Amino acid sequence: MKLVVLGAGGTAADALSIVDDLNSCRGQQYLVDALLDDDAARHGTLLAGIRISGSTRRAVDLEGTGLINTLGSPRNPAIRERITHDLGLARERFISLIHPSVAVSRSARLGRGVILYPNVVIMANVTIGDQVIVLSGSVINHDCAIGDFVTIASGANISGNVRIGQASYVGSGSAIIQNAMVGDHAIVGMGSVVLHDVAPGSVVAGNPAVPIRRAC
Repeated sequence: MKLVVLGAGGTAADALSIVDDLNSCRGQQYLVDALLDDDAARHGTLLAGIRISGSTRRAVDLEGTGLINTLGSPRNPAIRERITHDLGLARERFISLIHPSVAVSRSARLGRGVILYPNVVIMANVTIGDQVIVLSGSVINHDCAIGDFVTIASGANISGNVRIGQASYVGSGSAIIQNAMVGDHAIVGMGSVVLHDVAPGSVVAGNPAVPIRRAC
């Protein structure tokens, strides 16, 4: 299958590495056909030997290709959501990349366009929404529900029955207590220990985590 990657930053480089690992383990499943990025200064340059060939808007016209959405950062965690909606990209076009080292319970349910990095653990009855990215070494325990477009950075520990709202960002090394709710578009800072619910659109940080500002 031919793939088109949205974004050409660090997450895109990681996604290309996951593609290589999948192809090595399971035969040539994927061919990355194009990288698309909205930074015009990068057009025509290479990332991991693949040319950045235009803006993300080109994805609308590249029919017959699977899409991998790598956009997003702690400063702009909702960009995957915005680009998908602004361009009218159908959810069926997005392809999931699950690294071979990932452990996923048979009772878990994964949405479309999910990217799971090496050594991620997804436990019983977890629900993962569309275009969720979970970085290396993170653990999502039983009965959690992760909304669409969420990013969970490396080494996060999500305890049982946690709810994380749409387009939220959970920082690396953070921990969220069981039964907590993180609202839509919230940001949990790196290394935070979340002991209480996090309001939608808020930024929390610290041990224990406390609100520090509103998300942009």
